[in-house]
Amino acid sequence: MDKEIIAQMYEYGIWANRKLLDKAAALTDEQLRKRFTQYEFTILGSFVHLVSAEWRWFQSWKGEPMTVRFTVDELPTLAAVRAKWEPLAAERRAFIESLTPERLRQPIVSRCKGKSKAFRSGTRSCTWRTTARSIGAKSR
Repeated sequence: MDKEIIAQMYEYGIWANRKLLDKAAALTDEQLRKRFTQYEFTILGSFVHLVSAEWRWFQSWKGEPMTVRFTVDELPTLAAVRAKWEPLAAERRAFIESLTPERLRQPIVSRCKGKSKAFRSGTRSCTWRTTARSIGAKSR
């Protein structure tokens, strides 16, 4: 996969994240914390989940162990969520720019809790799968 396409897809994800956060900023704290499904997710919890997932997938892409997931206790406001997302965007841009064609073809190894899992998908690029997972939730 071409790194320009990857960069464009992530830029779309950044744009979408900012739009969603801007819209959510009009909500009250009560609305942000109200459970809207049978599960535990609130609007704020959904944002925390998304930023956590993006960080974890990026760590895998770089070959680093995944850190623990962020919680609403750690990111209790939209400003805190945004403060986690903005550095990710900058770091990921720099990382994508550094990618070589050889690196783009390498499998992505996910390391969590001492276990490793290589993501392979036939002729599909592992980079493509990571990109799609990271921005897929925003396009639904």
